[in-house]
Amino acid sequence: MAPRFVKIIPAAAHSYVYKVDRMQNPTGWHSHPEIELLWVVSGSGTRFVGDSIEPFQEQELVLLGENLPHSWQAENLTDERPEAVVIQFQRTFLGNEFFQTPEFAHIDRLLDRADRGLLFSGETLSPVTALLTQLPTQSALEQVFTILRVLDRLSTIDAYRTLARPSFSADYHRSTDGRIDRVYEFTIAQFGQNITLRQAAEVAGLTEASFCRYFKLHTRRTYVEFLNEIRVGYACKLLITTNRDITQICYECGFLTLSNFNRRFKRVTGLTPTHYRERISQNQG
Repeated sequence: MAPRFVKIIPAAAHSYVYKVDRMQNPTGWHSHPEIELLWVVSGSGTRFVGDSIEPFQEQELVLLGENLPHSWQAENLTDERPEAVVIQFQRTFLGNEFFQTPEFAHIDRLLDRADRGLLFSGETLSPVTALLTQLPTQSALEQVFTILRVLDRLSTIDAYRTLARPSFSADYHRSTDGRIDRVYEFTIAQFGQNITLRQAAEVAGLTEASFCRYFKLHTRRTYVEFLNEIRVGYACKLLITTNRDITQICYECGFLTLSNFNRRFKRVTGLTPTHYRERISQNQG
């Protein structure tokens, strides 16, 4: 199926949504016309944004543009309770041309950049998270001012990373027949299994040859490359968050041989799984 369209309904007398999400009931692969800001207060898991699949950890913030498909799948660990602060608003929630005025043009440019998802983390985020912690005790009007201050601060941070590839934004919106969406949904759900091209082609309703051409036209990579990127993304999460043996991680992510896993992992990350885990340990230490 296509990413599920989620209708965002603000509370009475509000033009935006502010909530604390315990991340216990994932909405799955979905999209909505609202811009979304999500700050992970605690917890870890896997983040899907467009064609990006990566592990997420606490104290990171993601800004998502309109209609960008996404999903967060938290791990429910006994010693850490997943929690996120979520703000959702339409670009016109303060008026059709509000962000186009000279005083807010820098925020308008920030929202343009969020078309593919922006990831913020590290010490530069501290002033932003300090503002977000004030929201629970504020009135609706004060919250609007805080949201604007948050966006203002984010617009000045250069240390951010774009999540989805440039080709995803253009080609995703160009593809309107739902085939790519169905393939994404199928792959995200089944990447740990032995997926064949025939199975993916059947999901898209195409022959294998037609599917290979269609998928590369709309994503600018082969389906096998896309599948391996998803598997490697999940492997990165397991290498960071668990002490599992690399061979066990290899098979859990859907790879059939350790040699193929090592080769594909290095092609995506530039490191072997062993060196990747060592690099993470050094950074955390």
